[in-house]
Amino acid sequence: IKRDIYFLEKYRPKTLDEFTGHKEQVKKALEWMQLFKEKKLPKNKKGLLLIGPPGVGKTTFAHILITSSGYLCKEFNGSTLRSEKDVYNILSKIRYGCSITDRMRGIVRNIGIIMDEIDGGIKGDSGGHRVIIDYLKTEHKLKQIVTNNRKKEKQGKKVTSEHTLKLLYSFKNPIICISNTDDKKISDIKRCCECIYFNHPTQNETVQYIENMCTKLNINIPERGIYLIYKHCQGDYRRVLLIINTLVTDRGSSKITLDNVKDIIMLYGEKDLDLILTDAIRQIFNLSSIKPKITNKITNKIT
Repeated sequence: IKRDIYFLEKYRPKTLDEFTGHKEQVKKALEWMQLFKEKKLPKNKKGLLLIGPPGVGKTTFAHILITSSGYLCKEFNGSTLRSEKDVYNILSKIRYGCSITDRMRGIVRNIGIIMDEIDGGIKGDSGGHRVIIDYLKTEHKLKQIVTNNRKKEKQGKKVTSEHTLKLLYSFKNPIICISNTDDKKISDIKRCCECIYFNHPTQNETVQYIENMCTKLNINIPERGIYLIYKHCQGDYRRVLLIINTLVTDRGSSKITLDNVKDIIMLYGEKDLDLILTDAIRQIFNLSSIKPKITNKITNKIT
């Protein structure tokens, strides 16, 4: 397992040039980040929410987007954030901070936050999701408080200085939330975020990814073998990497035969798919090619 994890991390794309496919999603996310840096985001788009099945590159892209935009990346997983307090403590510490290493080097670099699998362990409306929503609304709250301060000043009442308020509610940390599913659990967060939907990669994108990996590793997989890996991985880039890693490790040679590929695929077996009802409906009625908003309306009426 450690070998697989090391391989996955080593060959995970680190730059936009290395990231395969999802061109429209990448373009939209880059536009969002630019507006964030310019402080021009509308109040209901302060966060970025990436939605899509596991293994399609959402987390990898989130890391690339944050680091390529000049931020230090901090990732947290919903399965380890069990309560409202956990999420609050994390966001409170990060809001004003940059890394100790950066401080020592005299570099000012704010932290970008990734909240992965928010549809998993984090409690819903009564817990961690509410803290994230409050965090995304802090800049809007600041404007309201400043407006109230002006009214209090006219009435001769004591007010909190705007300097202190800006320090308290400074919104310098982009936050990217990630969800494997698009269901009611994340409906409140969706209202505060720019939502971008990631679909399974196409055959051409997956084949290109496999061929790029073969070039990096200096290995040769026959064309039919590449096609079998594509069919077997079911749109999961991580599964592609695991299969290639096993092929390289077991063979110990740059030349891989079709039989080698078949043996490894037999070893791995079929990927277990854990579909929620709405995702199952999309597949049964072939809704994947329809725009997400229209698809959601259809599935909501059915469910």
